Amino acid sequence: MRLPSWNEFVTQLSVFEKKVINTLDEFKEDHPLLDKAIKQGVIPILPPPFNAIADSIYSISQGSPEDKSKEVVQYFSYLKNRGQRQYEQIASRLDSILYEVEDLKQITAKESTVEQIQEILISHGKSTEKKIENLKTELTKISSGIGDVQKRTQSIEKEVTTINKSLKPS
Repeated sequence: MRLPSWNEFVTQLSVFEKKVINTLDEFKEDHPLLDKAIKQGVIPILPPPFNAIADSIYSISQGSPEDKSKEVVQYFSYLKNRGQRQYEQIASRLDSILYEVEDLKQITAKESTVEQIQEILISHGKSTEKKIENLKTELTKISSGIGDVQKRTQSIEKEVTTINKSLKPS
């Protein structure tokens, strides 16, 4: 997995912001489907892992769907306002860690991983390095755990095959 380029990020953010505004305009503030419309129709517009970050921010924010949407937009606006150079520096560092992750679920399955990426994107200075190292450690643990599960699954499949063969009448 790789983070989007700066141009892709800016383009997708613009589309996202317009979609938020249009969705909020389509519904009354207290409409029961507004929350669902944003979570299922607006947030997925963002490319990974930004869609997971947006979902996380939206989910933990307090208030109306409009208030929650503003929180998400503010986060990404802050990231954008830090500029292309800052974004590309952080993105290249994250890409060097995330390039081995093929399945986005490995990253987004654990809320703390999404939060770490969210913090890294807007951090600066020495704290960025420490956060990147922590993320690297966590992703290594996740990958190791997935490898263990895959080995166990293969072992179980072999046992089931052996049992099935032994149960077949000759």
